[in-house]
Amino acid sequence: MGGTSPTDEQLAVELARVMFERIVQVEPEQSAARLIFAQQARSYLDHPARALAGQDAKGRPLQFGLTGLELLLVPVLMEASVEVIAYLGGQAVLRGGAATAAVLRRLFAKKQPSADTDGPGGAQARGSAPTEPGDDDVALTAAQWAEVARIVESVLVRHARMAPERADRLAVAVVGEGVLRGSGR
Repeated sequence: MGGTSPTDEQLAVELARVMFERIVQVEPEQSAARLIFAQQARSYLDHPARALAGQDAKGRPLQFGLTGLELLLVPVLMEASVEVIAYLGGQAVLRGGAATAAVLRRLFAKKQPSADTDGPGGAQARGSAPTEPGDDDVALTAAQWAEVARIVESVLVRHARMAPERADRLAVAVVGEGVLRGSGR
């Protein structure tokens, strides 16, 4: 990501981490990558093309773990976060405003359930869109959320050579199924 500010890099890492954690909810075997998340994110920031080009001798994406089933998704999620940030920034410009790190963080914020509202399996724990007062000014439309999911799916297929069905399932996990339900996906 040469030429980007430390704030942009931090935002990309934060968004990729949120994406990763949501994927772990549907593919728990990916959780071991938490141990190498920071290293892989730094690798992407230092040399995106090299981080994304990681391949084994047969040209497949690099894998790790005892079973060899866990893809190195972190660089791919970093690329997805960069593309999502660019898309949302463009949307903000089209609306006449500038996207800020605070707005993007709020859009993808994972709400902490309170003891008296939403328990561990509740909608907020599943990664639905934020609903705090004042969020209407930063809320995405169903079509925009669908585009974010499409971007994530496209990056997973393109860079991780993932089957479209799996990529779609992970993209749904990333943006939250509740958000997509309204978009007709």
